[in-house]
Amino acid sequence: MTKQQAPDRGQAATQTIAVAATAMQTILDRAEGVPGMAVLSGRPGLGKTTAAAYLTHPVGTDAIYVSCRSFETTKSLSLQLLKELGVAAKTHWPISTAYDHICEALIQCGRPLVVDEVDRIAEKNTVEFLRDLHDNAQTPLFLIGEEDLKRKLLNHHERFHDRVLVWAKAMPCDGGDLDKLIKHYVPELAIAGDAKKWLLQSTSGTARKLVSSLAALREHARAAGAESLALVDVQSALKEAR
Repeated sequence: MTKQQAPDRGQAATQTIAVAATAMQTILDRAEGVPGMAVLSGRPGLGKTTAAAYLTHPVGTDAIYVSCRSFETTKSLSLQLLKELGVAAKTHWPISTAYDHICEALIQCGRPLVVDEVDRIAEKNTVEFLRDLHDNAQTPLFLIGEEDLKRKLLNHHERFHDRVLVWAKAMPCDGGDLDKLIKHYVPELAIAGDAKKWLLQSTSGTARKLVSSLAALREHARAAGAESLALVDVQSALKEAR
């Protein structure tokens, strides 16, 4: 699987977005009879949820999106899915009825399904509900979660072994990613090369921390009337922001 260049859809197209886009295209283009699941996992802050937003963009794959909550049950997840699919659900419906309506809606719309924060349900039977949807509606299913998601799925749900076509890993930002984030969030600022290296090292390439840092640098530059920042400026501004 070759990582493709991700087109701009309102987000900085980082490596994690490119990995997600490639994994999604792989399950969309799969041959008949080949499983259609992809899993994207990684430590917090690497841009997995931003990648999910990218996949659900109407100009792209226009995927259905739901996010699992800490209290998620099969019933509550089914109600989330019905709402996102535009099905007027009845709260008294048994899960089997909700499931039938979800399958029908997924087949009719032909859109892939992205489920975020799956690690929250990965050790529960609720995740088997998603597998059933994949198997019976033949819906491309893209699961996203923390770095131990693969272990949880394989240790607790043996049937996932032969359902997942792509196991993808979220990537820490590199210099190219940081340049894209700067262009996206602070295009008016010129940041020195050594300052960029320091930003990557101090954040361990964590996209969320980089975005927060860039927001702080934007405010610092506005207050100082500056259009460029040297390493000492960046370090001072972020120290003040803490």
